[in-house]
Amino acid sequence: MTKKLTYKELEQRVKRLEKEITARKQSEKELLKSEQELNTRNRILEIFLTTTDNKMYEKILEVVLEAVQSPFGTFAYINEDGERVVPSMAGDIWDKCKFPGKVSCFPRETLGNNLWARCIIEKKTISSNGPFKVPDGHIPIFRALAVPIIHQKEVIGNLMVANKVTDYDRNDRELMQTIAEHIAPILHGRLASESHQKEREFIQEQLKTSLKEKDMLLREIHHRFKNNMQVVSSLLSLQSMNIKDRKYAGMFKESLNRIRSMAFIHENLYQSEDFTKINFIKYVNSLVNSIIQSYTVDTKKIKVKQEIEDIQIDLDKAVPCGLLINELVSNALKHAFLNKRVGQIEIGLFSINENETELLVGDDGIGLPEDLDITHTESMGLNLVKILALDQLKGRIEIDREGGTKIHIRFKN
Repeated sequence: MTKKLTYKELEQRVKRLEKEITARKQSEKELLKSEQELNTRNRILEIFLTTTDNKMYEKILEVVLEAVQSPFGTFAYINEDGERVVPSMAGDIWDKCKFPGKVSCFPRETLGNNLWARCIIEKKTISSNGPFKVPDGHIPIFRALAVPIIHQKEVIGNLMVANKVTDYDRNDRELMQTIAEHIAPILHGRLASESHQKEREFIQEQLKTSLKEKDMLLREIHHRFKNNMQVVSSLLSLQSMNIKDRKYAGMFKESLNRIRSMAFIHENLYQSEDFTKINFIKYVNSLVNSIIQSYTVDTKKIKVKQEIEDIQIDLDKAVPCGLLINELVSNALKHAFLNKRVGQIEIGLFSINENETELLVGDDGIGLPEDLDITHTESMGLNLVKILALDQLKGRIEIDREGGTKIHIRFKN
């Protein structure tokens, strides 16, 4: 038989059941709250990771407003100057607010004594179920809740929500504090990254400005150097007009051509976008035309064939290459075509491989004497060729005497 319970026992059992039901409901409520917080945190984290511009603040604010069921709110951060910057306002606050002095950046000294300012200054969550006294034109605020975003004891931003239908309670405060704590380290990282990016951009702009100034200065240097060499060339040319001895007049002419070959280098660089390399095709054209004019060559009888690959030559290689071309072409015009015979001069520049280049200057004239050693000669021009090729270019010289003279100079570029 079932024992019949007394009234007191029934009353105790009912109370236990009520406690169990209450505890279960509280557990369910806390579980739901925990799930909502976790969902909110995950959504916020996803926004931080996937949104790269200021829309991040807007999207996070939407999640916060949804979590605390508020129509209005702001999400602000503190910049390097201590100013409160508000990149995002929800609930079309900006459009609805007709306050004439509305701004989105608040210097530290102008924060005032309003709710969100106190939240930042006092580093604590502040709420009020108002109403609030606001300036004319400002949107009405009935209730508000502001929470600071703190990282390593420093306020780096704040969240503010307003005008919830019911009063803001302890649960709202706890939820907002949880969200702020979750946001703090991520926002700090984001702000630090943006600060570094701004610093990099600032440095890059400074470098661009500095580089532009240096480019202009270097261009001017090449221009002046070219002009100075042209002045020297003109002075030598004027002086040579008074020289009656053909031997010395020829020496002056050779010196003039050497100076011009270097002047053409700086003229080419002055017109170039890259001051470290020479457009060799354009340079050789200018140089050869100058040499031909200097020696008054009949271009119908003496042809110049150029096969220059479109390669860039470093400045420290271009000068000796130009002088070599000047010496070898001048030498061919003076000695290879005696009695004004018809002939051809060949100039070539080729890439042998990734690291080696060949300069070729040849002619189909009478050729060099068989017993002439170009590396051991008293000739000023040929001695200069040896110095330029072996010492300046660190290259090697090969001479082909078949059908005239071809001088191959290979060097590392």
